[in-house]
Amino acid sequence: MSKEMLPGVECTAKECVYNVDGQKCTASKILVKGQNSMSSSETECETFKKCCK
Repeated sequence: MSKEMLPGVECTAKECVYNVDGQKCTASKILVKGQNSMSSSETECETFKKCCK
């Protein structure tokens, strides 16, 4: 896991191992799926990994 944050990528998935301070993504790359999406609520971050809290 990278500790550098992806420039311009904000994330509010607080239960993700890549989330720092509840707002930034530290994954080395991300994959967002939603081929036929018409809004952000129809997309998913495939990079998400549940953290061990």
